This record gives sequence, C-alpha cells and structure tokens, in this order.
Amino acid sequence: MKGAKSHAVAYGAFMVIAIIVAISMCGCTAPPPLVEYKDVTPSLPPALLVQTPEPAVPVCTDDNCVANYLIDLHAWGVAGWAHLAAVAQALQPVGK
Repeated sequence: MKGAKSHAVAYGAFMVIAIIVAISMCGCTAPPPLVEYKDVTPSLPPALLVQTPEPAVPVCTDDNCVANYLIDLHAWGVAGWAHLAAVAQALQPVGK
C-alpha cells in the first residue's frame, strides 16, 4: 500500500509542477506589437488630372499636312505618357 501512496504523491507533485510550468509559460509571451494603419488619399496637382485634347485630324491630304499631324499626334502621346508617369510617381507609397 505504501507504493500506491507514494505514486499518488508523486503524481500529485508532478501535476502541481506541470500546472506551474504551464502557467509560467503563458505569462512569458509578449503581446504582439500594435500596428496602426492610416488611410492616406494622395493629392495630385490639378494639371495632372486634365487631359489635353487630341490633335485635330487635318482636312488636307498632302504629305506636309499628314506629316505635321503625325508630329502633333506623337507630341500629344508623349505628353500623355509623361502625365501618366507623373501620376504613377505621385501615387507611389512614401517609403518606396
């Protein structure tokens, strides 16, 4: 009978130690850091929000008129891509 009592005491001591270890482990973890998120609406210069009108198609059909139209059309396209690049730059996150 003495062996059964010693096993019960040992089991009880083991359970007490196990509970103490479990409680102490729960208290050792640090809470996760708080991260604050803020919505930021970027402001764009009004000039970037205005689309310049496309060059008018010429009514004449000689080579000089068509060439000048193509030059104007190309310049219009380059300006449009520059506006798009400026908008993309303005919308980039601050840290990048």
